[in-house]
Amino acid sequence: AFLVVVAKELSKSLTLQQQVYGRSFIAFVLVSIVYYKHFSVKKISKIPKNDVYLALARGLVLYVGAVSLISYAAIHSTVFLTSVLGVLPFGVVYGIVFFKEKLTKYRWIAFIVAFIGVVAISNPVHAKIHLGLGEWAAIVSSALFAAAYVTRRLHTSKINNAQISSLMYASGTVGLVILSLLLGQGLVSASQLTIRTILWLVIGGVMNLLNIMLVNYVFHRLPAITANILLAGEFIFAIIFGYMFFGQIPIFIEIVGALMIASSVIILAISENKQSSQT
Repeated sequence: AFLVVVAKELSKSLTLQQQVYGRSFIAFVLVSIVYYKHFSVKKISKIPKNDVYLALARGLVLYVGAVSLISYAAIHSTVFLTSVLGVLPFGVVYGIVFFKEKLTKYRWIAFIVAFIGVVAISNPVHAKIHLGLGEWAAIVSSALFAAAYVTRRLHTSKINNAQISSLMYASGTVGLVILSLLLGQGLVSASQLTIRTILWLVIGGVMNLLNIMLVNYVFHRLPAITANILLAGEFIFAIIFGYMFFGQIPIFIEIVGALMIASSVIILAISENKQSSQT
């Protein structure tokens, strides 16, 4: 949710692609510094080519596709609606179709409650909710985010999260720079880099690093269904950040929907704890 705030702030001085590749480049530099021990020539040479190609492809899907679209949505919609529509449960579908995951009783309940919450928030008959280009961009980005996240499980054990993240940042940054040049947006100029812009870029880069590292860890350790429903908990932070930074106050139906999402997260956490204690 906070990355939506970052996107809105950076849109005041940078174009869409400029801000996204700026954040991904900073994240790439940070991960290379923090985890430099993982990037020796000897270790890199041992990574299977399929893992490298998969990480590069995931980076393109995530940054050129999903992050660009969610940033566009952040600029043209509210923090709350962007966060809501940006985490629709496409990952649940991917988990069932591609990974043959089963929906247990508690996962069914949690998924249904979460889905009803999303429907309540996105109720098209309400006068304040309009699905414009920003909202549709968030929906498409949700499908791309889920695809980039769940495919973490296709990697072998011969590549770690730091190496995956660096490869994703690298391909994402290069892809975004090329897209920016093709769209005539050009590279970031010195006049655009005010202290405020640099500060938000650094914050965005750090948030990108934390986000992808945590996502790679979560989707490696948990079933895609579980991980995607847990992501829905960010609605709560969307309410807080939207009000803190932009004075955006959610309407009643949005709050009801967010509470339902929070309830689904609690149901899921309890069920997963019971399952782990029984094994």
